[in-house]
Amino acid sequence: GLLLLIQAVAGFLGLRITNGITSAVTGLREGTQRLALGDLEARIHVPNEDEFGDLADSFNEMAVAVKRGREEAVARERLEKELETARAIQERLLPHEMPSVPGYEITGASIPSLQVGGDYFDFLDQGDGLLGVAIGDVSGKGIPAALLMSNLQASLHGQVLHPGRISGVVRRVNDLLVQSTDPHMFATFFYGVLDRRTGSFTYTNAGHNPSLLRRSNGELERLEAGGLPLGMLPDVDFAQDVATLEPGDALLLFTDGITEAVGPLPDGRIPLDEDAVETMFGDDRLAALFAENRDRGAVAIREAVLRAVSDHTAGMPQSDDITLVVVTRS
Repeated sequence: GLLLLIQAVAGFLGLRITNGITSAVTGLREGTQRLALGDLEARIHVPNEDEFGDLADSFNEMAVAVKRGREEAVARERLEKELETARAIQERLLPHEMPSVPGYEITGASIPSLQVGGDYFDFLDQGDGLLGVAIGDVSGKGIPAALLMSNLQASLHGQVLHPGRISGVVRRVNDLLVQSTDPHMFATFFYGVLDRRTGSFTYTNAGHNPSLLRRSNGELERLEAGGLPLGMLPDVDFAQDVATLEPGDALLLFTDGITEAVGPLPDGRIPLDEDAVETMFGDDRLAALFAENRDRGAVAIREAVLRAVSDHTAGMPQSDDITLVVVTRS
C-alpha cells in the first residue's frame, strides 16, 4: 500500500511539473510570436520561480527595451522630417541670384546648421536705383523658426511697397509679427536701402549685430541705430540713420553664427559651455579680417570670412546658421 501511495504522489508531482514546464514554454512561445508580429505590449507571466521565471523576466525586459527603441526611432524619424521641411522652407526663401548693380559688387551666403536655425537675408529691387538689403536671425530652430522667417519675409515684401521712411517699414513689419507670432519668439533684423547713384545707405537695426562699414583706408564704422528685436512688443519706434559708401568702401552684414562660432580648446578638446565664450570667433577677429581685406571685391571678402570661420572651428559641429552679405563699391 505504501508503494502505491509513493507511486501516486510521484505521478502527481511529475504531472504538475510537466504541466508547469509546458505552460511556461507555451507562454514564452506565444509572447515571442506576438512580439515578432509587432505587438510591443506583449508580456509573459510565468509564476515559476526557476529558470523559466527568470527567462520570462528577461523577455519582458527585452520587450520594454524594444518598445522604447521603436519610440525613439519614430521620434528621430519625425525630427529628421521636420528638419528636412525646415531646410526646404529656408532654402526657398533665400535669394538664388545676386543683384547686379552698376558700380557695386553684392553677394551673400547662408550655411544652415544641422539643426536648421532661422537665418535670413534678402535683396529687394525698389526701382529708381534703390536696392533694399536685409538680414535677420530668428529665435529657435526647426519648423517654428522657418515659419517665422517665412512670415518675416512676406511682411517685409508687403511693406516695402508703401512709400515712407525705412524705420516706418520696420515698425509695420514688427507690428505684423507681434500679431501673428508666438510671444516667446522674436527676430533680430537689419534693413537698409542703398541708393546706387549717391552711395547713401539708409538703415535701421532691430536688435541685430551691428553691420560694419569699412572705409577705403581700413577704418571701420558700426551701424547701430535702430531699436528692439522684432516680434517682442507692438507700437515700437525705430531710429534710422544714413551711411554713405564712397568708392573703395565696403559693407558687411552678418549673423551671430559667425562671431559665436566655437573652436576647440588649445589642447584640441571640445569646450564645455563655460569655456565656449573664450573660443568663439569673436567680433574683434571679424572686424580685423574685414579691415585687412580692403582691396578685395565682395565675393573675395565673403569667401575669406567663410574660410576663416571654417579654419577657426577646425571641424567642430556647426551649432548655428552662418549668414553674411557683402557690398563693395568700386
